[in-house]
Amino acid sequence: MRLTKILNNEVINIANVLCILHSFSYSIIKINNITDYPSKSDGTLSVIKSLRNDWHNLANPEKILVTCIKNSITLGYTYLLMFMKFLESQDIYQNINTTYPDDLTLELFENHYIKFVSVSQYSDMESSAIKSSNSLKSFVHIPDFFYPHFYHLSIQNGELPIVIKGKINSFTTISEKSLSSRYKKVLTNKINLAEKNAQFLKFNNLKKGLIRYGFHLRY
Repeated sequence: MRLTKILNNEVINIANVLCILHSFSYSIIKINNITDYPSKSDGTLSVIKSLRNDWHNLANPEKILVTCIKNSITLGYTYLLMFMKFLESQDIYQNINTTYPDDLTLELFENHYIKFVSVSQYSDMESSAIKSSNSLKSFVHIPDFFYPHFYHLSIQNGELPIVIKGKINSFTTISEKSLSSRYKKVLTNKINLAEKNAQFLKFNNLKKGLIRYGFHLRY
């Protein structure tokens, strides 16, 4: 999402982009550790490492950076589908048989949106997201397979879940039976920990230090 936003900016903050790419590479490596296709990312990860370590020794590093951003976005969509298949193989999501509205979105933070798309659109997620994005709004399209993940977060107790639910456009209620009990436990523990952290910071009037899902809280 952030990389898509960057491509629509007139000016690229190089230091910021390199940090985002570094964080992105960690996510890719984690997925490599649980799937069978790590070689798909070798080239992009190598370029990211080179840009971070050898920027001043590269010929035309700015051009390489822009190409790397585009390749990373493509890789990200490939890995979304790989991760989905991994979750399917683990029986994390069970008995899901829900038709979602076409405009189902979640605003993660200001003007940055997840759009949940149906299986018929999986092959076109990258291009459709790029077409939807501009200098004011940025979209990433992901399989609606992942909606139960965010839905479960949004129905827990606390201020963060309420805010998350409010940011889901065309909020759709689904059966909680669609998630395995062990997966729900992990999500619940994460959002509860984030809520405790958020309330501590809010009580002490601290504006920084929010952990997981903290970007949803405004006070």
